[in-house]
Amino acid sequence: MDNHQPEGPEQMQRFGSAEAILDVIYQVRQSLTQLLESVHLKPTKGRETARSLQIDRNLVWRVTRVIKAEDILSTISDIPTSQQVEKICGACEGLGAPEAKVSALRSAIAVFEQVVEECAGNREYFEAMVSGLEVDDVTSRQENIRKMTFLGNLGLWGVQARVNFKTMIYVPGTEPHIIDCIRVAGLEGFKRSQPRQWPIHRVAACDDAGNAVSIKTTPILDDDSLPPGLPLLLPFCTGPHLDIVPMERPYGTRYDLAAGPFGNKGNLAFVFADKLTHAHEIHRTTDRGDDRYMASMNDLSTPSELVVHDIFLHKDLDIEGVPEVMLLDRLSTSRGYRHDTIENDRMMLSTRILNVSAGPVSSSISKYPDYSKILQFVLNHENLRADQFRGYRFTMTYPPVPTAVVMRLPLPERPVG
Repeated sequence: MDNHQPEGPEQMQRFGSAEAILDVIYQVRQSLTQLLESVHLKPTKGRETARSLQIDRNLVWRVTRVIKAEDILSTISDIPTSQQVEKICGACEGLGAPEAKVSALRSAIAVFEQVVEECAGNREYFEAMVSGLEVDDVTSRQENIRKMTFLGNLGLWGVQARVNFKTMIYVPGTEPHIIDCIRVAGLEGFKRSQPRQWPIHRVAACDDAGNAVSIKTTPILDDDSLPPGLPLLLPFCTGPHLDIVPMERPYGTRYDLAAGPFGNKGNLAFVFADKLTHAHEIHRTTDRGDDRYMASMNDLSTPSELVVHDIFLHKDLDIEGVPEVMLLDRLSTSRGYRHDTIENDRMMLSTRILNVSAGPVSSSISKYPDYSKILQFVLNHENLRADQFRGYRFTMTYPPVPTAVVMRLPLPERPVG
């Protein structure tokens, strides 16, 4: 075997960009998360996790910071050393962790330490180096502009939310070559400064040509106290949920919060969950407007501090690749998703897609602690397990409105013969 390592500029530039360094750090976080989840541990419960692993509680606390921090660059000093990783791996192996998860963490930390050595020589210098790292200058400028707009939107539109989220859980359909979908969406921390009616949820679908597609959805929970068809997930809602008005539109149904009292009274949360059968054929088809992608969309009309868009793919689905994410203009264009005009509708977006699992640690949102509970509730209701899925997440702070977030994956070609 040739163990010769490249030297000179090629070697120096292997980790010469912020993005390359971040990828390595995110891989450490993902590997830590998945290893702990594989033995049903929650690092958020430090004492319990330390007791189960029989390792130092301070080490568990540091691992928790690496897993949970929104600013992962602030956790460099908390990333465990290779010696500490061996303690974690050994303890997890004793609890029955899969060898693949253990090996993934060992590999991830080995690459991280290689990055530290090549870029800075030691962790102290590496931490100082990344402390001033701008991952993307464009990203920073965009966020500042979006935040200024957000701060004025409550007075302009009269509404605001802390978190706007949408989650698509794709599973094999009840018919061959068909994909079913469980959709979870909502607004958390919702408030308004004007007593106006406001749209809070839409149930609609369209093909790649932008044509509305008739769909049949079933609420996850059937509650007699709700109007027929209203897919509210009441256990996770707070606020005047029965005061919701269905509005039939050419593209589907829009649910509005009726005009009423306003102000910052309570922490209003609206969570919707339904199941869509025959959401997609698993192969490309021309039967419904030349569908080449499996796409999910979240129309953003409510000014929000954070938007989170997750998709989870069942491992039995033969769909490969990483999703593409787009932010589409909704000010100068109509609703829907049109493949032929999508390039013109795209807005400037500098972002990254994160790998997540459906487990309670990896899927958590710091601004919305109930999110992982909602996801677990839906999975349990549908007799599904988190380890049956691979997932991807897009987040954006202060998303502009009106816009639409689209995440899409290319569908495989239909086999010949």
